[in-house]
Amino acid sequence: MPGYALVARILMTPDDRTELRVVDANTTEQDILLKQELDGLEKNNGGKMKICHVLGQYGEGWKSKRGKMMQGFSSGACSNCMQRITT
Repeated sequence: MPGYALVARILMTPDDRTELRVVDANTTEQDILLKQELDGLEKNNGGKMKICHVLGQYGEGWKSKRGKMMQGFSSGACSNCMQRITT
């Protein structure tokens, strides 16, 4: 997953102050690639990265965001991403 490599490189560069916001949209929880690794990067990097997993089909135990990505999502600011997810 090329995106993971880029995220990891940014977070592992000590003098890089880039803050990352990642929206990972999938159909099911099983479709999420590198979920444990991505969640670990978020947890272990002092707030430099925030990840939001969004599922279109989810089970009762799913605790993150639910819904489908709306057309034009990528043109919006990621800080407003929760308002742009339909449920």
